[in-house]
Amino acid sequence: MNTLFSKAMLFVAFLLIGTAYAYEPPIGIPNPSFGIDQTIESVYGSPDYYTHFIDNAHPNATDSDNPFGSPELPRMSIPQQFQAGDVVQIHGGPYLQNGPGRFYFDGHGTVDRPIIISGLQAEQLPVFQRFIHIRNASYMIIEGIKVQSPFDAVSIRPLSENTPNHHISIRDLEVDGMGILRGNQSISASSPYASSPVTDVVFYRNYSHDIGARDSADEDDSNSFGILHNVSYAWILDNRSTRCSGDSIGMGHAVNFTSHHIFVGRNDFSDNRENAIDIKEINDVVLSQNKMYNFTASSSSAGAAVVIHYGPERIWMLYNEVYNSDLGLVTTESTETWMIGNVIYDIHGSSPDPDSGYSSGAAIHFRGASSGGVVNNTLYDYDTGIQLTAGSDYLVENNIFAGRNLPLGGYDIRIGTSSIADSTDLNYNLFDSANVYWNGTRYNSLDSLKTNELVCQYCLQDTSLDFLDKANNNFKVSDTSQAVDKGNMSIVYSRYKNLYGVDIVADIEGRTRPIGNAIDIGAYETDGVANTNQPPPPPYNVTATKI
Repeated sequence: MNTLFSKAMLFVAFLLIGTAYAYEPPIGIPNPSFGIDQTIESVYGSPDYYTHFIDNAHPNATDSDNPFGSPELPRMSIPQQFQAGDVVQIHGGPYLQNGPGRFYFDGHGTVDRPIIISGLQAEQLPVFQRFIHIRNASYMIIEGIKVQSPFDAVSIRPLSENTPNHHISIRDLEVDGMGILRGNQSISASSPYASSPVTDVVFYRNYSHDIGARDSADEDDSNSFGILHNVSYAWILDNRSTRCSGDSIGMGHAVNFTSHHIFVGRNDFSDNRENAIDIKEINDVVLSQNKMYNFTASSSSAGAAVVIHYGPERIWMLYNEVYNSDLGLVTTESTETWMIGNVIYDIHGSSPDPDSGYSSGAAIHFRGASSGGVVNNTLYDYDTGIQLTAGSDYLVENNIFAGRNLPLGGYDIRIGTSSIADSTDLNYNLFDSANVYWNGTRYNSLDSLKTNELVCQYCLQDTSLDFLDKANNNFKVSDTSQAVDKGNMSIVYSRYKNLYGVDIVADIEGRTRPIGNAIDIGAYETDGVANTNQPPPPPYNVTATKI
């Protein structure tokens, strides 16, 4: 089997999400300081460099008087302890274990002399049939391995006090869960000790599939990736995850807000029993430019692409594509949660009830003690566009609402109570045919909403609103659309830059906004300028409580 063919099964997942080997950060996500660009060749001068050579399938393989190995006389097993400058080339396989039920990989590299454990130079990815446990490590890269394990795939988890793990990169792995009942995380970071945090971790370009028994009669909450206790500054980038019995990413479950600053970008997540991403007791999470699709209700899930629970703070959903699901982006309780620049379409519940603020079929849903807003999104083909069922201090501006699936009964926006209505800023939105429920009253025209509630004064309605190629999921508007130059430069953009030091004033394709006289409404910025003689609307300053 040649090298190109044998690795195709892994790398096809990266091609599906448009990921090449030259790394550029997703919009709004800062670069990790370690774990992306460092390769054997870039650090040590040649892709064939090694200090340890392992090949258990070689006829001459032995560990006897052979601590390092070579291509002619490789080691049979993989060491457990490493030091700065070690480069371990792994060939052959399958490998069972070098400890009780798992592989232990511990050791401390440096930024200039990282530890690299690699199977990328093998003709086919070496198979591990037990999981990898990292207990005490820094500046370590593990790459190019296929893990088939009934337990975890990689667990970064210290077993004692005062053993912090930091600057660890897990990349280019294939994890095959084989559909076996398991109830855990495949690639995860956690620590039970505050004195042993896990920081600066990168999960990059991995392909994880069939994790757990998705079709089991009993719930099997198994995830591709997990961020649990005492983890900060973790990046989950350019991965593919599908057919999990739980979520592609489960983060913050019962961690009591000990974890923060988690950046999830440009991943492709689909077809799980539960969700693409489930966020619980964890703060400062950024989800950017992910593709999430094919989520339907099950015995353990309402069928949302993203769910947020239990009161986390500062959750940012930026420029994601979400489609073909029972629900889109859902928060049941979170403070300062922002949904910016997303394209959400084909969102339909099995039995939608638009008169309920809890019905499936909603592209975006807020309830509980929540706050935040919805800015510069494009929503198309949904039962309900936005449900604001509980909470306060919401901002809804610069969004496109089109193609509502229930023309008479459904709502583009459903504001549940007078207290929500009184604390919601609604403006600069564009509707193809507005139908808004505002504190007990249905308004089936934009003019009646403006006149009776004195809101949405700079909103627009365009009954001929259309997209360039919606049949192929291209939801750009034309350069002559009423969306052009009619938005507001939201204060939330500067809020993000102040928090994370990264500019997010862009459209979903990464184009800097504005191009014309003012920002366009919706997720895309066109090359056009306003096609009327009317000036752009004046800036609108939201109340301070919104941020």
